[in-house]
Amino acid sequence: MLLDLLRGAASYLSISNLQFYTDKDTLDTAQTRLGTHNMTINHTTANLLTDLLRELSSELDLHYDDVDLHACGSTIKTLERAAKVMTDAGYEAPEVYHHLVDRFERATRP
Repeated sequence: MLLDLLRGAASYLSISNLQFYTDKDTLDTAQTRLGTHNMTINHTTANLLTDLLRELSSELDLHYDDVDLHACGSTIKTLERAAKVMTDAGYEAPEVYHHLVDRFERATRP
């Protein structure tokens, strides 16, 4: 369902080369492939990313206890990449995203 939402968003924003990366890809590799170094995004895209970050972060926050949150590692990394795109473009990620990342870091700390 989330994949369909992302594809719909990509279609709406006329992103024809949307690709999804696996955990094996480093952030630098993904950025090079997507050309996101020093990226600028328009207000519509920022709003869309904010909504996606807020919704997914809220769902994960509500449905996962701290002891189970480690299972969301790859999703958290994807959220971090989206938040980085926003902050690199001068926008802020929503507060619930920061809350979720803080919980994840505390829960997965050795």
